[in-house]
Amino acid sequence: MVETNGTLLKEETINKLKKIREKILFKISIDALTPEKHDRFRGLVGTFKQALKNIVYLRKVNIPVMINTVLTQWNKDEVAEIMDYFVVKLGCGHTLIVRISALGRGKRKSSQNLNLSPKELLNFLHEVYYPKFRTLVKKRYGNLYIEIPKPFIPNDIKIFPKCDWGIKIVGLTNKGEVGICHYAPDNSIFTAGYLNKRKSLLDLWLYNDTFKKLRTFSPKRLKGICGNCKYARVCRGFCRIYAFQIYKDFYAPNPMCQQFYEEGLFPSESLIDTTKKCHYPD
Repeated sequence: MVETNGTLLKEETINKLKKIREKILFKISIDALTPEKHDRFRGLVGTFKQALKNIVYLRKVNIPVMINTVLTQWNKDEVAEIMDYFVVKLGCGHTLIVRISALGRGKRKSSQNLNLSPKELLNFLHEVYYPKFRTLVKKRYGNLYIEIPKPFIPNDIKIFPKCDWGIKIVGLTNKGEVGICHYAPDNSIFTAGYLNKRKSLLDLWLYNDTFKKLRTFSPKRLKGICGNCKYARVCRGFCRIYAFQIYKDFYAPNPMCQQFYEEGLFPSESLIDTTKKCHYPD
């Protein structure tokens, strides 16, 4: 899987990848159908035009593409159209990322202000997104995904979002720094060092203290709402970097789930014990 904004690809490079098309997937960010809106969100003029050009060419040579869309206040009315254009017309998959995490540029107050409130998000999902999802699935369009904890996904939608940090994935920066994912450089406790002639990726994965510690992680130690959730064993609290960024605690609850719980919006059917208080910090 190659996750990218889609601007640096060249047709020459894409052509070299055709021979491994069955083993590769490009995930490319598209946040609006108008170039101006997409470029403003991404912070660079011309990103939409170049990304679209490369998406079209990737699909032309039958290389799989998954479109990533970050849901915000100003593109919530375009999400269904984005799905129609890229899924139906171009044959891409689609992932909806339901909020901007407080990581990287997402830390800015201006970025966080773009997020939907918990009530707005739930209304959008049940009135707009899930109906569109069901329609596309019924028409046999596949590879649709949403990045949101399982308690907020209806039972008829058969996906279970989770992050395989410490199990199946690593992050690698353009400088060769290795961490548990591409957000790791923001938090040194989630990085494992740099690749060099003496340290291979396999060496870091097997023997570095960061990855060793991750393998001792126990979902039973999760706090707050995650400590009382039926899905915690598989979900493992979702993004640990995001939780640590907000709470400075590796076993803290997922910030989104905790916020929904504190506002009385966490689904009771997902709780192990409906009488247990799950405030964090308690």
